[in-house]
Amino acid sequence: MEVFKFIKNIYSGEKVLEKHITLFSLTGIMVLLFCCYGASVGNILFPNIFIAPPESPLVSTVELFTGLLIFIYLTGYSFYFSNSKFAHIELGIPEFGYLKPFTAFIKILPVFLVWLLYYTAFAAIGIIAFLNIDQVGLVYIFGAVMICVIPFILLMFVDYSKNFHFRRKFFNPFSVLKYIDKALGDIIYLSVEVFILFSIVTAGIFYITTFKISSDSVRLAVWLMSACIWVYFVLIFKYTYYTGLVKIVNKYPELNS
Repeated sequence: MEVFKFIKNIYSGEKVLEKHITLFSLTGIMVLLFCCYGASVGNILFPNIFIAPPESPLVSTVELFTGLLIFIYLTGYSFYFSNSKFAHIELGIPEFGYLKPFTAFIKILPVFLVWLLYYTAFAAIGIIAFLNIDQVGLVYIFGAVMICVIPFILLMFVDYSKNFHFRRKFFNPFSVLKYIDKALGDIIYLSVEVFILFSIVTAGIFYITTFKISSDSVRLAVWLMSACIWVYFVLIFKYTYYTGLVKIVNKYPELNS
């Protein structure tokens, strides 16, 4: 499986341990902040279900803001990662700069918002159309198409991250058909490989949470650590997937036309 080569690349290069400790630390802080914020909000909305110490609005706001800031940073870092793969800058994951991931996020945001608008409009049109059609099978087919088109939109985002230059094709709703025509087989193969490996890792992490632990505090610690590890591997497999998408874009130079 070629995905193993991609994963090996992610764990290669200079300062690999330092970079992954930084990635895991950012991931862990983000998860813990969102968990704290979710528990505090849940304690207000569902006091009979959530049991958490009350927090002041200021503390909750800081938790939410900081968590979102890290989320934005890591989202931009993903496209900074794909940009570095196009440039063949280095093995592994790139250095964690202060501004480059935020810059990448700002650059990808207009393309993302346009395609979010296209996707939402198409989904809304489909839902409205199927409200007047008594065909459950067609509804499932439409849903499957909406899900299956996502990797090709993501392929377009990765293509855009090559140099972050605005081009007409990145805003043309029909340009995704060209990506589907050229890279259908490659996308299916890559997606299946990544999905299988990620499912195995997810199953292993979930198995850890099934251990019977009598202490509530230890059980909570295990759950939180498992959540942090799982989100870390979500990012690792995301970078793995992006590496494959970069290879697909390079494989079909006609996509750049």
